[in-house]
Amino acid sequence: VYNQLTALNVGADKALKTVVGVFGERTKFLSEDPLDTTDEVVKTVRGIKSEESGKENVFAAVREAATRYQTYRTKQNRAVMLVVVTDEAGSDDANLEGAIAATRRYGMK
Repeated sequence: VYNQLTALNVGADKALKTVVGVFGERTKFLSEDPLDTTDEVVKTVRGIKSEESGKENVFAAVREAATRYQTYRTKQNRAVMLVVVTDEAGSDDANLEGAIAATRRYGMK
């Protein structure tokens, strides 16, 4: 996608932005600000270490990401999509409704 945006000569302020985060017992975002290039995203993803807690708090992570990055949707009027990659169903069913509410509140997909 980044290569297509570059080929279309789309400026950096309108380009796709990517946040890489990891979750287990806690959620951690791996860059202070969203990333703008394929190289940055690939380097960040390759640096991910396996989470050892055995917990998969996926819904808490979704809620936290929606809240943390909601200004991209509400103030910058960007489309925001949260993509979760996991090999587990999640350990935190109690956080499901909060995750749904946060993404709906901010108009995220």
